[in-house]
Amino acid sequence: GIGVVYFLNSFYHPTVFHAPSDAKIKATFRQHRAEFVELAKMFKEDSRKGLWVGPARSSEGQTIKEPRWQVYLALLSKIGPELELGGISEDNQRDMEIIFARAGGTIFADEYSKGIDYILGSIESQGKLAPNLDHRDYLPAGHYLCRIEPNWYISYDFYKE
Repeated sequence: GIGVVYFLNSFYHPTVFHAPSDAKIKATFRQHRAEFVELAKMFKEDSRKGLWVGPARSSEGQTIKEPRWQVYLALLSKIGPELELGGISEDNQRDMEIIFARAGGTIFADEYSKGIDYILGSIESQGKLAPNLDHRDYLPAGHYLCRIEPNWYISYDFYKE
């Protein structure tokens, strides 16, 4: 089955997209590598159990209990303010995404997001590899990845409305 959850306080404006540069995201990853690794470890454990990575939502089956979710939130707050955490678990493919910036997604605006993905499994099904995600104007709609190190990628999503 599929589980998709996106939560937390996000930097959100419906028409303006202010994304951090690839260099800034890589620097944040290096500076907070221990927190990212701990989040990935928790995500692997929880997604293997079939739990949703997010706060309790009665309509979506088993979720992480509040004390465990507070650990996720504490780790995210050490990395930076206003981050979103999402998790996808489908068969042998698991992907955790930490979103640094998001905009759009309304009937009036295209949807954009940029962050870091932790991918277990094949990246071919997750998105297209790109050498740089700072100059996005040339990219058609889709999900793009720029490798930081094994299993860790800068991610950029652009979807036309």
